[in-house]
Amino acid sequence: MNFLQLCQETNTYCGFQGSITAVTGVTGYQARLIQEVKRAWMDIQRERYNWDFLRKSEDFDTDSSTTEYSLATIFGTADHDFGRWITNSIMYDYEPLKYVDYDYYLTLDRTGSSGEPGYFTIHPQSKNLILDPLDGIYTITAHYFRTPQELTDTADVPLVLSKHHWAIVYKAAMGLAGFVGNPTLYQSAALEYSRAFGELLRDENPGKTIEMRPIV
Repeated sequence: MNFLQLCQETNTYCGFQGSITAVTGVTGYQARLIQEVKRAWMDIQRERYNWDFLRKSEDFDTDSSTTEYSLATIFGTADHDFGRWITNSIMYDYEPLKYVDYDYYLTLDRTGSSGEPGYFTIHPQSKNLILDPLDGIYTITAHYFRTPQELTDTADVPLVLSKHHWAIVYKAAMGLAGFVGNPTLYQSAALEYSRAFGELLRDENPGKTIEMRPIV
């Protein structure tokens, strides 16, 4: 469903009269409904910091004349959707580079040595990637989590699979139920949202793993 269709389904689920034909230029309850749909999707994305659907990657080439690469350099523009780096997935030649803490990196003696990429750190303020000294041009694949997606235009479609779009509808309905003071609608939507959000978690959020150790 796109943004408009999400609003229409929310309107139908809540049993409101009238129809939603646009996501801009509306007033009254329609404006509130549209705002609740936008907020619902944003809140769902902020429930976890490592959703699979927010994961992306970017390739960039190194330069032997520098060790620090700004976000604008990596993405080729100052207008990007970067949220945070995935430190175990900054890759060279299909292998992850070793991450070192920034304070530890500052203590390393990096003079007089260069070669293929081996380790990196992240500047704590700028979030620039800092690599060890290199002797040439190498292609780095940097995985990251993008910022939460905002629904703005009619045709905007949430990043998740369509079967999970109903979580947005139920979450928005909860907000609307609170606004109009309808506890029955709130309870019904909350129950549906709990089920839908659970399915979203199972599909789009990495499960915990337990390292198995041999018994000695």
